[in-house]
Amino acid sequence: MQIRHAQKLAWAKKLAKGFNTTDVPLEGVTFAEIAEAFTAWRDGGEGLGGELADTAIFLVCLAEMTRHDLDAEVRRHLASDADGSVAQISDAQALACSKRLAIEPGTGAVSLAFGELTSGLGTAFIAWRRGEPSVGTALATAFTALTVLAGITGRDLDAEIERKLAINARRAYSAGPNGILVKASDA
Repeated sequence: MQIRHAQKLAWAKKLAKGFNTTDVPLEGVTFAEIAEAFTAWRDGGEGLGGELADTAIFLVCLAEMTRHDLDAEVRRHLASDADGSVAQISDAQALACSKRLAIEPGTGAVSLAFGELTSGLGTAFIAWRRGEPSVGTALATAFTALTVLAGITGRDLDAEIERKLAINARRAYSAGPNGILVKASDA
């Protein structure tokens, strides 16, 4: 799947379900998805693919919300190593993962990639709050770190995103006490 297609598809599903599409700080829940992915990895990997996919879905929606084409941003981010053909999530994953493993082999690379993912997301929020133009670059850093995580943990991020989007489309959501939509059922 192309990154651009994932962004459009995830955004359309977000609109169809009535999720937040305007309150950027509320998307800070993406940090919770990263934490859930880290916990899944630390606990042996069960559910890791789904948590990485959730994180990817939040990242592409955050890119859409902040009016950034994540596909183009990732291309620019990886440009020094690519021939411009990284529009496919699988291509970005393979390129970023091979680059990372060449300099950081071993399980330490997983922890460092989680750190880079978290840092990239935090940098994107700070840049957005300050009105700086680097939001897209920071989101690309986060997305690239996410593809590295998927690769070095043996997950096919592309397939995981497609699977998770299908699951989320079948789910029912209702407003919680604070008005934010939460999963009501896995219909």
